[in-house]
Amino acid sequence: MTIIMVVCAIACCITGCQKSLKQIIADAESATFTVYTYDEYGSPSGSGSGFFISSDGVGVTNWHVLDESVKAVIKTLEGKEYEIDSVLCASSKKDILVFRVKNPMNIKFDKMTFAKKVPEKGDKVYNIGSPRGFEASFSEGVVSSYREDSHGGIVQTTAPVSPGSSGSPLLNEDGDVFAITTFKIRGTENVNFGVLMNKDFRDDLDSKAFYKSNKRFNSEKTDFVLLNILPDMGSDIVLNAVEFSPTATILYMTFTNMHLTPDGSGWKIYAETGKKDKGLYIEDDDNKHRYYMTSSTLATERNKAEEVGIAEVLQFKVYFPAIKNRMSNINVMWGEGDKNVHFSSINLDEYREQLSVDELGYQRALALKYTHEGAWGSTIETLFDLLEKNPSDAISINMMAILYYLLDNNTSALAYIEEAIEQNPNDVLAYLNRAAMYEHDKKYSAAIKDLTSVINIASEHPEYYFTRARNYYKGDYYTNALEDMKKCLEVSDKEDGYASNPYFYELRAYIYYSLNDKSSAQRDVEKAYRISHDDELDKRLSLFYELL
Repeated sequence: MTIIMVVCAIACCITGCQKSLKQIIADAESATFTVYTYDEYGSPSGSGSGFFISSDGVGVTNWHVLDESVKAVIKTLEGKEYEIDSVLCASSKKDILVFRVKNPMNIKFDKMTFAKKVPEKGDKVYNIGSPRGFEASFSEGVVSSYREDSHGGIVQTTAPVSPGSSGSPLLNEDGDVFAITTFKIRGTENVNFGVLMNKDFRDDLDSKAFYKSNKRFNSEKTDFVLLNILPDMGSDIVLNAVEFSPTATILYMTFTNMHLTPDGSGWKIYAETGKKDKGLYIEDDDNKHRYYMTSSTLATERNKAEEVGIAEVLQFKVYFPAIKNRMSNINVMWGEGDKNVHFSSINLDEYREQLSVDELGYQRALALKYTHEGAWGSTIETLFDLLEKNPSDAISINMMAILYYLLDNNTSALAYIEEAIEQNPNDVLAYLNRAAMYEHDKKYSAAIKDLTSVINIASEHPEYYFTRARNYYKGDYYTNALEDMKKCLEVSDKEDGYASNPYFYELRAYIYYSLNDKSSAQRDVEKAYRISHDDELDKRLSLFYELL
């Protein structure tokens, strides 16, 4: 027995008691994390990877992962989230950044050990990171070469990486870190690079460099609360953040046009001032006091509304008077009534206390960002990943339908819309989009059926009656069309902007004309002309009036 123990001791001395691969993975997983960043609007801006280098919460990632963000949070494999508190030192040239997380409970973190020497060409190397948000993904490769470039010393490896892997550690066969994953050559097979680093790597970094170009990162002296929540109904507007400054209260919002139209036109969005309860307001849910919008980066008049194309994203701010009291619970309402956008029962104290990542919503936002940047391949891959993990997510399914529609693949687009309806029978957006496709193809009866489903779900929105009336009219069902237009104007509140919509009266004029009621048609043409701010509409109305 003694002889066996001596032999084992000698073997350990010779081999260094090399860790097993399973042990390397387990140790690396506990010391690595995913980095989630947010832009100046509080909207998700990108994700990356990183790892701890000290037990008190000092971590490392790439400079480009945090660049141009205002806030960031890390998420460990255990699901624990920690907001990044400050950047300690960094270098844009080396693309390395060192930070400290907020750690009020003085948690002790597992950390990486730096390699005493770099592996040789042909030696095995390992990577563990979060490609496309897949946390703690392990990959294996070999050292292909060592090179010099603008980063300094870099290593070329075959260990597979993808977007989101940036900032992850490259490990030698002992599980020690010797480089940080930084970039890959697109269009090539496993040509990936990491910047070399050792225990003294911080000597080459600058403590002020990052803040010189990112002054807003965690620099808000005001109460800037990240929310990133969807409205009570719908998914096209996101309330990203609310800021309570000494001079104003600001809502940061994002509108994404996920609405198909028969003619492919965009969606117009604006926010009128002076509307009080009929406009956008913040309500203190504890005492029911309301604060009304004063201005916006959106157009504040209907005739100046900004058109947002299909799958395009518009970020905007809405301003309110400075709110001095520290509210705990709020409602954000875009007008009263069920037909408007509501964000109800927001507990601000919970959001202030913990910056949490809604991973599903985060990845959806990134998919839209890729679309806006023209990176269709990244959009498709992200959505496929989301649906693999969340197959019943109606929003992601609708996004996929929109994407295929834009790629002129209507068969796949329709299949995804039908999947969205199957997964969520009350999905108004899916019914509306399918109705738009049917209307474009002149399948008016099918469109009417879908619009009837929409009205059964949300019966108080005038636009839905208007759209069904348009399909009734195109299908020569004039009596039905007239009934829908009467209902449309009936549910339109005279103060909410719908009753002053000239297109409503234009359509009803056409319907009256088709029913041989020219006097009613003339009155509606005159009404539409008086309230119109659209030159093209004015031309149509003038030509139509000559026929009456």
